[in-house]
Amino acid sequence: MNLTDKLIIALVSAAILSPQSSLARSHTSLNSQRLMPQKHQFSKPKLAARIDAEDTVFKSIQLDNNHTEYYYYLGLVYYSQKKYQKALASFTKAIELSPSHSKAYNNRGLVYGSLKMYQKALTDFTKAIQLDPKNAAVYNNRGLAYLLLKAYLKALADFNMAIRLIPENASAYNNRGFTYRNLREYHRAISDYNKAIEIDSNYADAYGNRGLVYHEMGKKEEARKDLQKSAIIFQQQGDFNGYRQVKDILDNLR
Repeated sequence: MNLTDKLIIALVSAAILSPQSSLARSHTSLNSQRLMPQKHQFSKPKLAARIDAEDTVFKSIQLDNNHTEYYYYLGLVYYSQKKYQKALASFTKAIELSPSHSKAYNNRGLVYGSLKMYQKALTDFTKAIQLDPKNAAVYNNRGLAYLLLKAYLKALADFNMAIRLIPENASAYNNRGFTYRNLREYHRAISDYNKAIEIDSNYADAYGNRGLVYHEMGKKEEARKDLQKSAIIFQQQGDFNGYRQVKDILDNLR
């Protein structure tokens, strides 16, 4: 499946109200290249939830329908269920009640991204940055939106800022490496993937991305080694979609 123009955020369990950072992957066609910018990052609430999270939040809203956080958490619940229109409405209500709620802007931007409404996503990420200019996760998110719009220099600027704010930001290094790869700056891409792997030795996407760059550079043995490592880690982590995609690439390597 060609995912080049898709913004994918992995499923978040409906039983969990605090979403985890998740993968965003794209996949070219016959070149056997799995290109994987990662990760769209949620602003994480402190509240834990059970499977009845939606019902709990609804009851809370009935008690106080002007409470911003209830609508914010409800947006997270709807997002986890892929009820994107309801998630948009909930985050929008939270923003109406509290116009300076940077996390609501960030997460609404993620919903817009899931709906391929990238310009609106950029607007929300930019607003979130204006409200909270030291939030590295939002720069990373906006960088990915720019990346999907092929605005590579703007994407680089955002990933640079994310790294400046959190120097051990493996995700931002991986994403910047992906951007350099698109700019055909392969040595810089390799350097960034090396750093991402140094920070997180089990970073399957970074191994896969580095392998693809090695393949484009004609370093076939290094490419195969990295892709095999990526497949093993995906399998160990229970990410069977990632495992199958990398295995498909390995099977088609020439």
